[in-house]
Amino acid sequence: MSEASGRPLSDDIDDFAEPNDLLIVIGWDVDEEPAVLLPAEAVSRFVTDLSSLYPDGFVLLDQPTTEALVIDFDEDSPSAVYLDRVPLPSEE
Repeated sequence: MSEASGRPLSDDIDDFAEPNDLLIVIGWDVDEEPAVLLPAEAVSRFVTDLSSLYPDGFVLLDQPTTEALVIDFDEDSPSAVYLDRVPLPSEE
C-alpha cells in the first residue's frame, strides 16, 4: 500500500467515485463498524465523518464490485494515509 500523495484524500476518493452511482463503505472491524451504501457523489463530502466512523481506515467498493479503494490511517502518525486501488476478480 502506498502513502497518499500530498493532495487531499477527498480528491483520491472523487477519482474513484466519479464513474459510479453508489459506493459501499466497509470498516476494518466488521463487527463494530457499520458497512454502508452511499451515493458516490456524497462520499467525498463526508471524508471527515468517515474518518471518525472508521478511525483505522476503510474500504470503498464500486458497484458492481470490480474495484476497491483501500484507505488505511496510520495509528502512529495520524496525518499519514495509505491508499491502494485494487482490481477485483470478475465473476466470469
